[in-house]
Amino acid sequence: MTPLEQEILDKLRQLDQTGQQQVLNFVRQLPTPRGVDGASLLKYFGRIPADDLAKMEEAIAMSPQEWTAFINETYGSLADDPIECE
Repeated sequence: MTPLEQEILDKLRQLDQTGQQQVLNFVRQLPTPRGVDGASLLKYFGRIPADDLAKMEEAIAMSPQEWTAFINETYGSLADDPIECE
């Protein structure tokens, strides 16, 4: 159990039955996360070139400031107004 799950459970246990029912009603109304079963993605395994994967890994590892600089350097001449990082 994650610390977040434990905290939620601890708080839930402190509520009376009416409060717990209200929490349950609220949780039931939350949208169910949608995703894709990992097995269905296996058909794409090996289709992305290794150099593209390396570029993706590099981009993911960038700080917001590095990403902003990269975008402005790469696409700055195409953009009417460069982006700024806050």
